[in-house]
Amino acid sequence: MKIIETKLSGCFIIEPTTYGDSRGYFFESFNERTFQEHTATTTRFVQDNQSFSTKGVLRGLHAQRGEQAQAKLVRVLQGRVLDVMVDARPDSPTFGQYETVELSAENNLQVFIPRGFLHGFVVLSDTATFFYKCDNFYHKEAEWGVRYDDPTLAIDWQLPPEELIISDKDQALPFWDAISFKTPRILITGGSGQVGRALQKQLAGENFDTFFLDSKQLPLEQTMIIHDMLGMYEPDIIIHTAAYTAVDKAESEPDRADAINHLATEEIAQYCRLHGAKLLAISTDYVFDGQSSEPLAEDAPTRPLNVYGQTKLKGEQAIQKWAPESIIIRTSWVYAEQGHNFVNTMLRLLREREEVSVVSDQIGSPTYAGDLAQAIVDILKADTWQPGIYHYANEGQVSWYDFAVAIREQIGASCRVTPIPTAQYPTPAKRPAYSLLDKSKIKRIFGVDVPYWRDSLSEVVKEQ
Repeated sequence: MKIIETKLSGCFIIEPTTYGDSRGYFFESFNERTFQEHTATTTRFVQDNQSFSTKGVLRGLHAQRGEQAQAKLVRVLQGRVLDVMVDARPDSPTFGQYETVELSAENNLQVFIPRGFLHGFVVLSDTATFFYKCDNFYHKEAEWGVRYDDPTLAIDWQLPPEELIISDKDQALPFWDAISFKTPRILITGGSGQVGRALQKQLAGENFDTFFLDSKQLPLEQTMIIHDMLGMYEPDIIIHTAAYTAVDKAESEPDRADAINHLATEEIAQYCRLHGAKLLAISTDYVFDGQSSEPLAEDAPTRPLNVYGQTKLKGEQAIQKWAPESIIIRTSWVYAEQGHNFVNTMLRLLREREEVSVVSDQIGSPTYAGDLAQAIVDILKADTWQPGIYHYANEGQVSWYDFAVAIREQIGASCRVTPIPTAQYPTPAKRPAYSLLDKSKIKRIFGVDVPYWRDSLSEVVKEQ
């Protein structure tokens, strides 16, 4: 195997050694150990693809974004193509340059194309069978591309324009100069939590470099190391979803709750101020005392009733002190398909028991983590960054009892749901009796969609 460096950083042409005689020939088309040794990469391929095209068919220029980016190893099994690779990595010394290589069944050449490259080819022979390995799976939502006839790149496809056969999809791709190649680096704390996992889905096809850190990768109670840990990723934006959320347990662990919800948040805010990073943090309706009788606006007086709410409010105040250009989103009653939450608890109890008793005098609105994650993505993609406190929860007003009854209706359970007052269900931490959030500000400023709580619940239960 002979490795030939191209003018593009990290892009190689591979010429296999062919052994043959009158009976035929043999060559090793791929050997992972040899490939990695010669190219100094740790690329592991997970998917093989094959396409058949006729003369003049031009496919490209294509790539996948972010965590879904693909490296490729391409070759031709039959026929002849002009293969084109464009370095679209902004930090690369060969950014914006392209290379062409003729691949055929006769020369057996292969090309290794790293992640971050645009790729395309045009068929030069009557027909051609194209084969390529990928180190990541195909994700339609992560696709992007540049027009084949971009004047900035000025690629010579070696066929007259009138002989090219191009799909409507590729004709509609943008030109190079219309694309922003500065990919924001986003770090998400609480990456394994309900909102963190929802963000992994929502951000998968977006033009961001994302880093999801769980409590092992970023132990927030160890506040002294937070700056150094964040500095390893050099984020442009931090989405701070991690929190100590065990509301009752916080009453007996106030120091730990304060370290995570307040002091760690303060460290993150200080990092953002020092390094010019943006911060979007998640807070809670439990900063309120529940004495209101109408939906709570962002400027409503705060007076938390429990340790959890107190530490989250201190976190908000630290953000406003150290990073006043941040966005804080208060939300309520968060649930998701996975994790410990009211919906999953009710699904289990309603199937196991003949009767469950649920508090009926605490009023608010549930929040599906997927909806909140979509709102966050909408904010990230907005034309302007508007700092401040915002409220987000699903539309509608409901009690915990009403919520439980709706879950029972969704699954058709026969379990009886009995309403009880809070006084009959004592807990270590007091809860606000009324914490319905007014979402008009976030809808007005960012134009986010706020689904009705029953609609989101129905979609989630269908997946259970």
